[in-house]
Amino acid sequence: QLESIAIKEKLNDRYGLAGSYVNVANIYTIREQYAAAENYYNKAISIVRELKDNEYLSNALNNIGSLYSKTQKYQKALEAINESYNLRSAMGDTKGMVSCLNNMGEIFIQLKQYDSAATKLNLALAEGKDAVNCKPELNKVYLSLSKLYEAQGMPDKALAMHKLYADTKDSLYTDEL
Repeated sequence: QLESIAIKEKLNDRYGLAGSYVNVANIYTIREQYAAAENYYNKAISIVRELKDNEYLSNALNNIGSLYSKTQKYQKALEAINESYNLRSAMGDTKGMVSCLNNMGEIFIQLKQYDSAATKLNLALAEGKDAVNCKPELNKVYLSLSKLYEAQGMPDKALAMHKLYADTKDSLYTDEL
C-alpha cells in the first residue's frame, strides 16, 4: 500500500490517495499501531473533505471514531461518529446509520452511561430491523445489547440477546456460504 501511495501522490490522484490512506490506517489499526492509524485516517479525511465526498467522509469518520474508542478517547470518538451519522442520515444510508448508532452505543456502555447506550442501540434496532442490507449490523447491535443488559445486571435479557446474536451470526455465515 505504501508503494500505491507513492504512485498516487505522483499522479496527484486525490481520491485514490484517500482510499489508500484509509487502507493503510486499517492495517495499522489491526496491528494496534494507533498513532500511525490516526495519522492516515486524518490524511484521508482531509482529502475527502476537500473533494466534498460525503459518502467516503462518513466512512472515514466512523473508522476514526472506532479507533478513538479503542484508545479511550471517547469524546473525540463520539464527535467523529456523530458527524458520520449525520452525513449518513442526510444520504439515507440506513446501514451506515445503524453502524454509527451501534458504535455510539458501545462507547456509552464503556462510559457506563447506560440510558444513552440504550437509546442509541434501540434506535439502531428500530432503524435496521426492516432494512434488507442491515443483517450484519443488526447482529452487532444484538451483541451490544447483550453487553448492555449484562452491565445493567439483567442476565435474562442479556442471554436472550446473546442467543439472538448467535442465531443471526450462524444465519449470516450460512448466507455467505
